[in-house]
Amino acid sequence: MVRVFSAVDGKLLHELLVGDDPVPPAIVRDLLVMGAKQRLAAFDLSSGEWPWNYKDQDNIGEATSPPVVANEAIWVGTSARGLIVLGAK
Repeated sequence: MVRVFSAVDGKLLHELLVGDDPVPPAIVRDLLVMGAKQRLAAFDLSSGEWPWNYKDQDNIGEATSPPVVANEAIWVGTSARGLIVLGAK
């Protein structure tokens, strides 16, 4: 579980269930990118919504490294495909 707190008053804003064996999340602007054994997804901190979940999780396997955001793409190590990139043009 990832808990998000307000920097102003310490109030709990979100409790996010990530899944089994999570890796540390990446933060880019208002987006929190998370990976776990059965999930790779992003949570929008400003809207409180999940804009996407990776739909081919069985093909890539579990996230084995924290996601890294670079050049508008998300890089993450996976158990079945090694290092993959999501969102690259």
